[in-house]
Amino acid sequence: MRKLPAPRLLATAALTAALVVGGALMPATALAAAPAAVVTEGDCPGPKYPDGSCVPLFGPQPAPPPAPSPKPIKRLGRAPDPLLVAVNDARLHPEKYPPHGDTSGATMAACPAPFARSSALGRVALEHTKYLAGQPIDVVNTFPNMHKDPNGSLAWEDGGHIAAAGYNAGRGEIVATGFPTAEAAVRFWMQDDAPFNWGHRNLILNCSLAEAGAGHVAGGSGGHYWTVDMGTR
Repeated sequence: MRKLPAPRLLATAALTAALVVGGALMPATALAAAPAAVVTEGDCPGPKYPDGSCVPLFGPQPAPPPAPSPKPIKRLGRAPDPLLVAVNDARLHPEKYPPHGDTSGATMAACPAPFARSSALGRVALEHTKYLAGQPIDVVNTFPNMHKDPNGSLAWEDGGHIAAAGYNAGRGEIVATGFPTAEAAVRFWMQDDAPFNWGHRNLILNCSLAEAGAGHVAGGSGGHYWTVDMGTR
């Protein structure tokens, strides 16, 4: 039986071996020369290269995707006030609200310009409505208490809250209690105002009053309180 010669080990300066550690290539000779890494707090969690840098355990990681651009903020306008919407509907279309009973003194003609919404009048109307909701309902429903401020001034007087909002050329206020919806309050002012000589209806249709703000409070002994303050600067 013929003996085969023992295989010769190939050695060449150009041949190097490499070892893959955690997805990274490093020379085998360097690995043999590197001392075993001792893991201490704040040290590498794995072996080191001879220069002391850490061998990555999981190889290079892809860069995180860029953060999405923030969506533009939509700035919404103020939501329409249902009471002011209903009042302006009556102002522009009084034929939809025919007066009941004795119509003597009731304005019939429409005002072609709706009330411009006033944030200043809206604030004082709401504050006045809150004040009324804290009073006994029989007191509120006794004229002119529904139009009195805590200081005793009437809403349309120089010392009243409409003047305090900056309105001096013209002032008016209408108040209703007990009606569950804005539409019901407006129908009362426009159609059942004969006992009040149509004062509420005529204010709604008065074109000399250019701006308005509304307030509504649910609660109190009256259930619902509605106020519309009107004025011209």
